[in-house]
Amino acid sequence: MEKKQRIIEKRQSADVFAPAPEKKDEEYLSLSNKLLICTIVGILILVFVTFKTELSLPFGGGDVVVTVNGVEITEDVLQEEISRLPSYYLAAGVDQTQIRAAVLEQLIAKELLLNEVEENAITVSEEEVNAAVENITIQAQVTMEELEVRLAAENTTLDELKEMIKEQLAVNKLIEKDVLSNVQVTEEEVTAYFEEQKNSLVQVRASHILICYEGALRCEQTRTKEEAHALAQTVSEEIKAGTDFGEFAKQYSDDPSAEFNGGNLGWFTKGQMVPTFEEAVFSMNVGEMTEEPVETEYGYHVIIVTDKKDAFEDFKEQIMQTLTLEKQKTAVEAYLLSLKEAAMIVYAEE
Repeated sequence: MEKKQRIIEKRQSADVFAPAPEKKDEEYLSLSNKLLICTIVGILILVFVTFKTELSLPFGGGDVVVTVNGVEITEDVLQEEISRLPSYYLAAGVDQTQIRAAVLEQLIAKELLLNEVEENAITVSEEEVNAAVENITIQAQVTMEELEVRLAAENTTLDELKEMIKEQLAVNKLIEKDVLSNVQVTEEEVTAYFEEQKNSLVQVRASHILICYEGALRCEQTRTKEEAHALAQTVSEEIKAGTDFGEFAKQYSDDPSAEFNGGNLGWFTKGQMVPTFEEAVFSMNVGEMTEEPVETEYGYHVIIVTDKKDAFEDFKEQIMQTLTLEKQKTAVEAYLLSLKEAAMIVYAEE
């Protein structure tokens, strides 16, 4: 059976950003969904060529594991696919039994899809395959010769890689023709989503000047709380009188990042800042500055809102993409389910 494929921006302030909530298991895509996406969306061969991991799982032999419309999938084939998984699948806490089951389902899906490719007489030209190979070399920033060396290290040849690509492109064409082309998102759906999620979508860009005091979180100053409040008020009054906010931030702010960003916190949404700071920022209009310094566990903040995105047009394209992806995923899952229901699938355990 053929082989198959599959400057970081520094936070502008470490002080007022709220700690990232710990991810729960349900927040991760299930392994099955991740593998499904690898099968049907784009060519992910590069991931496996470059980052193949050596997993040693306690399943061996060449026995038949499942038969799909008369085509046998053996334990050896299953183990080869498992060995190609990137290590981060294990990082999500998925056990080996789940990995085995998910990869097996992926192989079944592949067989069903390739059967549909054949029945629909879907073809892929040599030019399309060569273009995909060239794209891989560009993304990996390697020459064709270097790519062949990497492939050889994985016991794969360029011809085998091209066959994988041809297979994947054919499946992509099938999915596009029979599934994705029928997915549509209406203006009404986009509008409804915006109204439901508006509170979490709103983004604000703001700058701040932090005046901390002894005892405040991460503060290295020795000034008292009263002295900090008085200084923050003075700074606020000077800015209102016309002094440049960014220059004052560089001069007075105890946020270490102010030295190079002038207090600019960039864009953020609700939940990214500590509550008191967030409450003040999201209640302000563009161009407004806090009347009184805002106190948090880090000290006193003089804040100015420099921009805000809260209109439908600000998020229309983003929402359209989100809803389209959600509908596409649902449609593909339903399509694969229909193929499975119509197929003769016999597991060895049965």
